[in-house]
Amino acid sequence: MTAREEECRRIRRDLHDGLGPTLAVQALKQEEAPEALSDDPAGARILLEELNTKTQQLLTDVRRLVCDLRPPALDELGLVAAVREQAIQMLQGANGLGVDVHAPPDLPELPEAISNVGRHTKAQTCTVRFKLSNEMSALHLEVEDDGQGNAHDLRAGVGLTSMKKRAEELGGHLTIENGSPRGLVVRAVLPVPVRGNG
Repeated sequence: MTAREEECRRIRRDLHDGLGPTLAVQALKQEEAPEALSDDPAGARILLEELNTKTQQLLTDVRRLVCDLRPPALDELGLVAAVREQAIQMLQGANGLGVDVHAPPDLPELPEAISNVGRHTKAQTCTVRFKLSNEMSALHLEVEDDGQGNAHDLRAGVGLTSMKKRAEELGGHLTIENGSPRGLVVRAVLPVPVRGNG
């Protein structure tokens, strides 16, 4: 419940501090457009192009907010395939982050796990590893990047707090350490539900 409340607070902040004010500015610019059409057609064209570009960005932001609640690919494809799809999107995105995903072929069905792979490290590459313990009682998830993050300087922001709480909610735990020679390594250990025979 605490993790869910934290997610709601994060979304409220995103809407109040980011999306809300940006939409208000968009509305003001749209009100200026008809007047600009008669007074300054060239300026109106530039204004409309800016509005179009910003609207596309706002749509992307809304989709991100919705996907952050629970990525649709998680339900449709399963955990590993959803992470692989996210890796492709990261590579094709503006930052061009290369993500390698390593997972055993016989990974059992898992509950919701960690879906946030740091956005602020300026990393070039990231590696995601899934591993089952020998007795298949726990999933070990490791996310390692080559960015500029330092585990000792990290503040317990919404993302980190949420990831730790999600892991604990599932009966596991999460740690964050410095990578070698640089970057961060996020490790989560999550219990795997044992299927009964009946």
